[in-house]
Amino acid sequence: MQRSSPRRWFRRPEGRGTEPWNARSVYRTRIALAMFGFVVAGAAATVFAIRALNDGRPADTGAAVVFGVIASVALINAVVVGVRRHGARTRGR
Repeated sequence: MQRSSPRRWFRRPEGRGTEPWNARSVYRTRIALAMFGFVVAGAAATVFAIRALNDGRPADTGAAVVFGVIASVALINAVVVGVRRHGARTRGR
């Protein structure tokens, strides 16, 4: 027996003619959302850190750490999307 296409499931599907010719990615929207998350989480981390310094409650310290991590992840996400956007622009997409 002869296999016609052993990895047919792995290939990208062919275009069907309904895709727009000038389809664009939403890099700007993704960067805006990531920066919004960075600002909000950074502000929350700052507020909780100040409250933890004044009151010394462990719940505020934990919340400050959690929001700091979220802000860091949002910033890393924005950087990665920016690098990908720059790469897509230089390739002409």
